[in-house]
Amino acid sequence: MEKNPVRAKFDTGNSTKASMLHVDKIEVKGKKVFWEKNGYKFEDELLYISKALRGQESFDDRPVIEHEIHFNNKTYIAEIALSLKDTASEMLVNRKLMTKFKVAVNPNRRFILSDKTERNDKGDH
Repeated sequence: MEKNPVRAKFDTGNSTKASMLHVDKIEVKGKKVFWEKNGYKFEDELLYISKALRGQESFDDRPVIEHEIHFNNKTYIAEIALSLKDTASEMLVNRKLMTKFKVAVNPNRRFILSDKTERNDKGDH
């Protein structure tokens, strides 16, 4: 199976139900989500629609899917909320997924584990 690397940020303050992934296209048809990222096409079952909030106001409806993620030479199934909005990060990993990964975040270090990829957004350092 070909792996397509994504630069993700561990968001320790993120208590959302699903991690967020910025994608290029999304189409929801019934209980199926058809989506594209970096030229690759995917089809997954729709779990639910997440309503992203800023304060008390909803600003983005995100279809949530379960998708395979490869991290630290292991494969995980994760809940991912897909977004088309211009986001500061390509992917935000929530606390639930960090717990699955069994990782600890040290705010004094920039990278704990990384297969370095090219910068994908202006927020990457």
